[in-house]
Amino acid sequence: MCALRCAHECTGLCQGTLARVPGLYGVNYESNWACVGSQAEAKLRRLETEAEAAGARRLVEKTPAHLFELNTIFKLRPEAQVVIMLRDGKDVAASRKARSPQGDVVPGIRKWVRAARVMLRHADDPRVTVLRFEDLVSPDESRRQETLEALGTALGERIELDHLMDG
Repeated sequence: MCALRCAHECTGLCQGTLARVPGLYGVNYESNWACVGSQAEAKLRRLETEAEAAGARRLVEKTPAHLFELNTIFKLRPEAQVVIMLRDGKDVAASRKARSPQGDVVPGIRKWVRAARVMLRHADDPRVTVLRFEDLVSPDESRRQETLEALGTALGERIELDHLMDG
């Protein structure tokens, strides 16, 4: 299983939440395993070995660039379940503006649009679940619970509000 983001998303929250679920192993860094060509299989096996050693059934990974490597992921692990955290484009632009010394949001928005196009190409794939980041951090508890239930359904796991990591 890979938790992915759509260019500048807050996957740390999603990954951290999933890592709190018994049986899931959260890699707390961007491994880029699917981005290394012929070494991808070996890197993935190492991560899976780490997960098994921790007693986990599934691996949760958060490398943003993996969104552009879905074909590699599904080639190596056809059974993989991918969760894409999509953040509202206006929020992405505001975040980019705040982080850019010149306030230039154009490169970040272009990257977000490119990532959104990739996401849309895979939106009908039953192995891909797209969730809105804003629903996961909503002050409305029922909205957060619905999002966690959708996430749990995608992964075949029960995920509770107690698992939700503080954002």
